Amino acid sequence: GRHKMPPLRTLAPLFVVAGLTLLVVDTHANLWWLIVLATVCVGAGGGVASGAAFAVAARVGRGQRARVFSRLLVAAYLGYSVPPLLAGIIAAHTSFTIGFAAAIVALALIATGLPILRARSSAALHSASHATAPA
Repeated sequence: GRHKMPPLRTLAPLFVVAGLTLLVVDTHANLWWLIVLATVCVGAGGGVASGAAFAVAARVGRGQRARVFSRLLVAAYLGYSVPPLLAGIIAAHTSFTIGFAAAIVALALIATGLPILRARSSAALHSASHATAPA
């Protein structure tokens, strides 16, 4: 069969991480035209990821929408505020490059770790429901 491209929403985190990595390298090298390109990558990836998250949240049943949207917004605000804060704190004690790189590594670990944790919890929930089901 023909190989299908993954949906853009699944590639969005890669654009964000690649853009952030480029930002660290380009800022350190003082390459302003690449800084602009990296910023566009980060913004595009973040926009697609946010749009996908809101589209998924909109599909939730009416009784659950408030809970889902509130969790989504809390996660978004934490994601937009905590990494720059930590990068600034680290940069104040070391350098901007180290602070920014540390924030990117932390975000990349979280972005790659969450799907793994979710898959494990789903598998554990699935096996627990089969273990307690009557034969």
